[in-house]
Amino acid sequence: MRAPIDLQLGWPSTTLHPSGPLLTSASPILTAPEQSAAALNYGPGHGYGPLRASIASWLTASYAPRDADGRPYAIPPNRVMVGNGASGTLLNAVLRLAAPAYTRAVWMVEPTYFLACPIFADAGFGGDGDDEGGPSRMRGVPEDDEGIDVGFLRAAIERVEAEVRAGTGGSTRSGGNPAHFSSMFVHQMLSTGALQNHIDTVLVPTYRRRYHALMSAIKEYLVPLGVVIDVGKKYEASIASSSQLYEGSAGKLATIARDKHKCKFAFGDMFKIEGDPGSAERARRKGGFEMGIRLCWAWLEEEQLVEGVWRMAETIKD
Repeated sequence: MRAPIDLQLGWPSTTLHPSGPLLTSASPILTAPEQSAAALNYGPGHGYGPLRASIASWLTASYAPRDADGRPYAIPPNRVMVGNGASGTLLNAVLRLAAPAYTRAVWMVEPTYFLACPIFADAGFGGDGDDEGGPSRMRGVPEDDEGIDVGFLRAAIERVEAEVRAGTGGSTRSGGNPAHFSSMFVHQMLSTGALQNHIDTVLVPTYRRRYHALMSAIKEYLVPLGVVIDVGKKYEASIASSSQLYEGSAGKLATIARDKHKCKFAFGDMFKIEGDPGSAERARRKGGFEMGIRLCWAWLEEEQLVEGVWRMAETIKD
């Protein structure tokens, strides 16, 4: 019986978890009364100060940023904020910086992260009953190789500015940084070099092998069937690759692949802006992202990635 293959899941596989370094870093903190007391209490709103400094130093060393004049630039710790993950941090930003009673629209680059729309809807910017039955205030902004379509965004904002809305809303304030406890462990890993070592010796080599295995399989099995690879550009993703079908609906293909071949992957319709008819229309255009598929290499080993792509090819042939 075939084992399911999930090319959609973006979690790192369990073999990539830094369990040992985390345990080593946690022990001196939890066994020292002063350190453990600090870890188990509320932390600063923007995050644990030493961790912010460690992250700033690490980013400066890793990316060697330069200012507008080309001079080396050290990232200051006050530019770093510690969060509890992408989704939780996005929600906190929305609650602090926007309010349904005041904010007229939320602009999202399309295709967008498919779990972002429910966050904005829960915050009061959705439609179809989520916002007292009113229309959604989430709006898509198309993007090309040069970035956001600024002309489109400017014209759309001008239209929204002519509208008047009224509603209810508010914001919440946390009783401290939501990731304070784990922040102290991560700082310990950074200060000892354990995290950098894990990234350099485990994550990067593993992701590199998986990426090449996935891309080779796409070129061997899918490209001859008319699939176009849509990566290799300067903004190439770090844990996933995207491709475009020559014709047909990626959503229908995903359904057949899941039901018949036990292969799951993300498809273009998932990444449109919920409640924005314009986003759906742009997705359906020839070459639009409705025909796109997204394959992630974070969770699966090389042989599973190749098997998953082969099952996709069998689905297209069907």
